[in-house]
This record gives sequence, structure tokens and C-alpha cells, in this order.
Amino acid sequence: MILLDADIWIDILREHNQAVEWFFDNQDPIALSGYTVMELVQGCRTKREISALDKLILSCTILWLNEQSAFAALQTFKDIHTKNGIDII
Repeated sequence: MILLDADIWIDILREHNQAVEWFFDNQDPIALSGYTVMELVQGCRTKREISALDKLILSCTILWLNEQSAFAALQTFKDIHTKNGIDII
């Protein structure tokens, strides 16, 4: 399974040839996090764009953190946010 971040999805949605070709030629299952889906929806300007996104990710697995993993991520974020200026997205 390949977990794709929003940057790759944005290239696919913007129809960059290499990204689109790779996506449709790829034989491995594709996954994305639920948070990545929300980030992509945030970038949509119309319901039509959201519908196109839904069709594109229909065959993909959407992964959500469980409570334990989310809590661990929060703790890590707390530790590094002010030290390194790292933001959530």
C-alpha cells in the first residue's frame, strides 16, 4: 500500500502528466489519510470539484488515526511546534 500526501494529490488533480500517468499505471493499493482528504476538500472551490475528488479517491483507502496514535501525534506536535516552528499542515 502506498500512502500519498496532499502534494501528490494536488499534482494529480491539476493534471500534471507525470503524476496522472503514475497514478493510473500504479498497481499498488493507494491510501490517504482522512486529514489529507479534508485538506483536499478545503482546496475545492465548487461542489463539482468535490465530486471530482470523490470519484478520484473512490478506489483508495482512507486511513484515520486511532485515539492512541492521535494522542501520540499531539504530544510530538507539542514538543516540536515552538522549538522548530513546525505547523500542523
